[in-house]
Amino acid sequence: MGEAKRRGSPEERKAQAMENPSFLAFTNAVQAPVDPEKFVYLFDVFMAAASCKMPGVDPGEKPAFIDDQGLSVTFTNIPMNRGLMATKKELTSMGLGEEEDLAPYMSRFIEIPGILQDPMFSQFLSRHDDNNMAVSNALIEAMGMANFIYTKDYLGFDKQDLYSKAVGLLEDGSAIEQPI
Repeated sequence: MGEAKRRGSPEERKAQAMENPSFLAFTNAVQAPVDPEKFVYLFDVFMAAASCKMPGVDPGEKPAFIDDQGLSVTFTNIPMNRGLMATKKELTSMGLGEEEDLAPYMSRFIEIPGILQDPMFSQFLSRHDDNNMAVSNALIEAMGMANFIYTKDYLGFDKQDLYSKAVGLLEDGSAIEQPI
């Protein structure tokens, strides 16, 4: 066996990846704004599927994709995957099934657990018991309005922007509890 080729340090590989046109297209897509009204609607779809409150497909039933070598990926049947699959299906039914349409919505949904665990946003959450919490509609709507950013060290919501938008909506009186 021959020696493995060295492709540079981790920092060099990261810098090369960041210059890749496909990677740049992806980061631009995930940072694109979303329609806040659609986001609020899709949040309900996501949560219903994640909590098994609506009929849906088991993510593990069939491969998500198969590459040209016949290798496939199948997702596990967990709340996040059920929610993402239902969201993708709903976006596709709305005519938004292309990658550049899906990416900004799906990225935001993937980041929601981190926001719900961040003490910065605790004023928008209330626990009902060990398994249930309510999320202020102001925070949900703000997730559809806030900037989503990518830097060399971070991909996610601009937390300051999200917080200020949620506070603004809360002050406008649009806070409605959404059970999770």
